[in-house]
Amino acid sequence: MFNSQPSETIGAISRLDYGSPGFRNGLIELASQVSKKEGLRFIVLAGGLVSFPHLRKEFTTFALRQIARKRRFYLPSEDKKKRKIEDLDAAREWLLDDIAKQVARVLPKLRNRSGHFVRLYIVTSPAPNYDGWIGQEIAQRLRGYGRRDIRYMGEGSARISLKNLNKVIGVLVPEKASWRSKYFSTAVDRLIEDEEKQTSQPLPDLWLIGCTASSLLRPRGERKRSYVSVPALHRLKQVHTAENQVGIRVLEFQPTGFLVRTYNFKDYTAQERRWVPDPEGTPLQKSIVAELKNRGAMTIGMFEDVLRVSRREIANAIRTLNESEYRPAIRLDSDSDFYDFDSAWIQNKLKYPLVSAKTCREDVLLNFGCLHAGSIYSEYEFFLKNVPQFILQRGANVLVGAGDLIEGLEHDLDKRGESMRGWNYTDQENLAAKLIGRVMLRVFKARLTKAAETFKKKPSARKLKSLVESSLITFLYREGNHDAWVLKRGVVPLSFFGPSLVSYLTLGVAQILKERGWQVPDLLGMVEAKVRYGEVHTLPSGLGITLLHPFMARAMTSSLRAQHTLDMAVTPVVVLANFHVAISVDQWDSDFGQRVSQQVGSIVWKTEFEHGKLKTLDVGVGYLRILSCEGRILMTESAFFNDGVKEETHRNDELIPKFLDSLGNGS
Repeated sequence: MFNSQPSETIGAISRLDYGSPGFRNGLIELASQVSKKEGLRFIVLAGGLVSFPHLRKEFTTFALRQIARKRRFYLPSEDKKKRKIEDLDAAREWLLDDIAKQVARVLPKLRNRSGHFVRLYIVTSPAPNYDGWIGQEIAQRLRGYGRRDIRYMGEGSARISLKNLNKVIGVLVPEKASWRSKYFSTAVDRLIEDEEKQTSQPLPDLWLIGCTASSLLRPRGERKRSYVSVPALHRLKQVHTAENQVGIRVLEFQPTGFLVRTYNFKDYTAQERRWVPDPEGTPLQKSIVAELKNRGAMTIGMFEDVLRVSRREIANAIRTLNESEYRPAIRLDSDSDFYDFDSAWIQNKLKYPLVSAKTCREDVLLNFGCLHAGSIYSEYEFFLKNVPQFILQRGANVLVGAGDLIEGLEHDLDKRGESMRGWNYTDQENLAAKLIGRVMLRVFKARLTKAAETFKKKPSARKLKSLVESSLITFLYREGNHDAWVLKRGVVPLSFFGPSLVSYLTLGVAQILKERGWQVPDLLGMVEAKVRYGEVHTLPSGLGITLLHPFMARAMTSSLRAQHTLDMAVTPVVVLANFHVAISVDQWDSDFGQRVSQQVGSIVWKTEFEHGKLKTLDVGVGYLRILSCEGRILMTESAFFNDGVKEETHRNDELIPKFLDSLGNGS
């Protein structure tokens, strides 16, 4: 699906918030390193070039008069009153130019692999808690300070074309202050809904949403268009909506879809004192710096209690350290009497080391839910033909089934004609086992065939065992509410499915090996180890994953259920299903660091219940690649695939003619 050409890879950043205490030049440098590594064609800055709430203080009449006196902006005028106004105008222009010069210096200036500059497309937000009126003024001046690589696209919204793919990205940022919410999608959904209702232009292929400091991905389906929201690129200090994410997102577009990579930088800002360099001074000076790094700002009394040294010695040690070449300097705040590192140095000089991908461990998941085996509306052909292709193309090593593997018979589904006529629970579980088993066997055969090409002779028993284990994808699964309908009959959900799948896989793998004249001892045990049932599992990297299938309805707030599962789960990765709508949510918290919850749609394209409730379904599977180091997630790559969906309907009234045809055409 993603191997065809041409393709385009772009970057998306937001909320640099220049002028605010949270501005970090080190984060911009991190984003630049990612941009070089990814070979981006261009970068979109979706709102938050500057911080209006902090910069506007410099534009008060009093502040401008101070600048006018200092810079002596005296303009010829016969009218003294007019001259004063002109003085303020000149001071205002000088200040805007000065800020623009500084912003032009800190914005990344990159070249792509062809040697051309990577363009930076800027969209500013007129909302007073983001760019305000200052953002537009600064953005319009940047090209005048040697930044020919910058294109200012305007306020509020813009459209950017991907020429190679004939696609259009719609960039949206708030035009007014957003309401605060617990849920990341609230502000995003509202922006998109308002724009789609009022625009007279054709809708873009993708919405890119800035200023919300979130990392969401929703596919097209229930939504008219896919959307991606963008994390912030500054240290979060205030919450306007539901800000949580710090980093850069990379979007890789190809003719049939796109991938979204989220590089998490919030671990850097959460522990940024860790990156302050240690001095080469005296043991006392080293201890002072170490305490500030570990504890934060401290009074001299607090230093005295911890270091067991007199205040005079501590003050002298800080003074001599500041007089040396060591930076950052340690400053005393006269209002609070707290000593701390120079904030300006932290903002502009602190460097964050980008973790190398070579030190990371990788997990690649292909996720599905709501297979509904036995339903007349399930996409069986899509599942059997396309899902193995997705697994092979993306190199997935884990297949996840997040519940509702069967249709079930409650609510008179069989009598209503929504399930295959005459099929009981055992029949449906057997079908689910065969469907999933065929997917796994097709992947196994393809991988085994490719790996076998490297062997000139029959591999040893040890190598053959390793070859079989690496070629057979791991399957993690759990029950859903449809699967669990048998509980009231005293039957364990999916009790037939598990053994049936293991048996089918074992026979299938044995047959594939037999065709090559190969045999593996204890094949049954190897297969059983690859089929794992339960709610909590461990991925190959060591990260924990929770599979959830809440027995509840979807919510109007897109990210609500996915965020709730992250609140409940005790693992960094969550895959959930049941709502028949898809969304991928990245969230950072102090216990786990970066986390990801992928809510997958369904394989069934319709149910009469949801159709009667005017609900649209997201049909397809989810993809998730995770890079982690020492148990912390550094990057997630996510996508939703639905190529091949045909809205299959297997009508029960067609089964009788097919059965009669199978008996022959005699009268």
